[in-house]
Amino acid sequence: MRGSAAVLVLVLFFASGCGGSPARPEAVTAEFWEAIRSRDIDAAAELATESSRSHLERMRDGRPIDEVLLGEPLIGEHSAIVPTSLATSVNESRFHTTFDTHLVRGDSGWIVDAQATERALTTALFATSMQQIGEAVGQGVDEFSEALEQGAAEVSRAIREALEDFEKSRE
Repeated sequence: MRGSAAVLVLVLFFASGCGGSPARPEAVTAEFWEAIRSRDIDAAAELATESSRSHLERMRDGRPIDEVLLGEPLIGEHSAIVPTSLATSVNESRFHTTFDTHLVRGDSGWIVDAQATERALTTALFATSMQQIGEAVGQGVDEFSEALEQGAAEVSRAIREALEDFEKSRE
């Protein structure tokens, strides 16, 4: 009985992912992004597919990551995606970029496909940048329109005053 309890404990230990690389995609994703966040490319490489490790250098050279938030993973038989949101700060502005971290099931468990993840991140960053540009242009157009309206009102007032002064001078 005692031996079977020890076997059960060992089975539960290894099934839960303790003692090795994390078994669940979200745990691997969290560990991967923490390694990227701390700029530990060697640790990130251990969690990535061998064929995608060359993409990690570009991730290290990106903006510093302030925070990583993970959503509920979508897990298939051979692949998984984990919704990921990275928070970064530029000057005094904070930006969130949301994309999917892609994983594949390797021989020893889940590993990150850094190439597919970088592609998803790059696409999300581009979309976020376009949105921010659109907002800035929109704000600029609004400010220009407001300034134009104020300018037109001032010109109208000045013309009206000039006409009134002209009328008074003719009397």
